[in-house]
Amino acid sequence: MSGLGVAKDDVRTVALYSMAASERHALAQVNLGDMYHWGRGVERDDDKAVVWYREASEQGEFQGLLKMAMAYRDGIGVIADPVLAYVFAIHDPKVRKIDLVEGA
Repeated sequence: MSGLGVAKDDVRTVALYSMAASERHALAQVNLGDMYHWGRGVERDDDKAVVWYREASEQGEFQGLLKMAMAYRDGIGVIADPVLAYVFAIHDPKVRKIDLVEGA
């Protein structure tokens, strides 16, 4: 995403992440979700971001679990739900260490 060694091209980045994400590459799914969340190379779309975060989380990808927990905590692309935020947070010890839910 940083254009290391080449000109930065968010549209091409989205295309490459899309190919890898379609092949169930979990980190590409998280990165593609980020591109949709921030509107980089595509129109901003938190609903699509959550679709890709969820795909990654279903494979146990730490970043996917974290992004889903934060989405449910903040109501980004989903209806805010502290219980679901907690459910996603407890699936991975690294996520549990991050204060995602008030009072946690």
